Amino acid sequence: MARFRYKALGRGGALIEGEMDAPDEGAVVSHLQKLGCLVIRADRTALRVGWPRLPSSPRRRIGTDEITMLTHGLSMLLQAGLPVDRALATLAELSDRPALRALLQRVLDRLRGGATLADAFVAEGPAFPAHYVGLVRAGEVGATLEASLAQLAEIRDRGAQFRADIRSALIYPAFLLVGIVVSLVLMLGYVLPQFEPLFAAAEHRLPPSTRWLLAAGAFIREYGWTIPLVLVGALSALRLRMGNAAARVRLHRRLLRLPVIGGLIARAEVAHFARALAAMLASGIPLLSALAMARETLTNAALAADVAGVTEAVKQGRGLAEPLAACGNFPVLAVRLVRIGEESGALTTMLNRVADIHDREVRRAVQRLLSLLVPLVTLGMGLIIAFVMGSILAAIMEANQLAF
Repeated sequence: MARFRYKALGRGGALIEGEMDAPDEGAVVSHLQKLGCLVIRADRTALRVGWPRLPSSPRRRIGTDEITMLTHGLSMLLQAGLPVDRALATLAELSDRPALRALLQRVLDRLRGGATLADAFVAEGPAFPAHYVGLVRAGEVGATLEASLAQLAEIRDRGAQFRADIRSALIYPAFLLVGIVVSLVLMLGYVLPQFEPLFAAAEHRLPPSTRWLLAAGAFIREYGWTIPLVLVGALSALRLRMGNAAARVRLHRRLLRLPVIGGLIARAEVAHFARALAAMLASGIPLLSALAMARETLTNAALAADVAGVTEAVKQGRGLAEPLAACGNFPVLAVRLVRIGEESGALTTMLNRVADIHDREVRRAVQRLLSLLVPLVTLGMGLIIAFVMGSILAAIMEANQLAF
């Protein structure tokens, strides 16, 4: 027997989380389905006594790009008329990535053992998010699996393209920042000490900026090795703190209140959430279940907590737009479009419109910010170098005046 952590939707659409002992993932899924639950995830928990132990047969984490490739390939083969098992077998044969091939083989084995495709994906744990499994299950029930996979492929493509644009735009600023750091370390740790004998006679008359630079250079030479340790310790402490759900919600709520950046985060998150929610509603998933699964697409814990409150309000018959507006973190335009969709009976269409509008806004805002980042970083690097050189020249002039 092993311990499994599960996440499922109850009969009323409520999100249920817990743990149970079972021989394998299939037994967990079967037990929950007998209780009338819609299984989202069932993961084996890591048993830890003392130091963490690695599992005997670890599975390499499957990347988001690999899942996107799988989704595209499966959608294309199903549209070509292949049954699901043959499509999975074909993808496994064509894949040149061992981890993805092993995943496809495990999914295929479960499928041939009588499991549905959605249940086979659930058994893979975090590799397939809740909204992914939900859309696949809806496609199987409604005999529209090809359309559901095509929607999933589009959603994942948009996210991947956005991330790729950000990464490519940040390459040059990142090189500039590295150049600034390396230049400062070299100047303070190795160049500035060459002038210390010249400054010794004018030690008490040196400009404050020069004294600060000399102190910084001495610290780098003596204790520079501690800087990476401090950074690693700070990152580890932050990661540990983020393991606390309440602390994560508080931090993410503060991020949403930041000028410019907060609005950008909110619009990007709402775009992903609205697109996933629209896709699930279009597949026939009830609103309560769709909200619970679309919530899994939110990476901001504060917005995810708000959506949990919205779900409870929807259960009470308050509609969707009113609770979203009461949260205060959702863009006003998104709330208004959702209200129009509810009143006109075109909620799915309006949710897609919300996603498209906010996607465009985020892309434009990010492009503007990144176009400003390069000249700002360049200007900052010039100012820092000018400050260092000016401090050195001022100290040299002071030392020369003492010599005369």
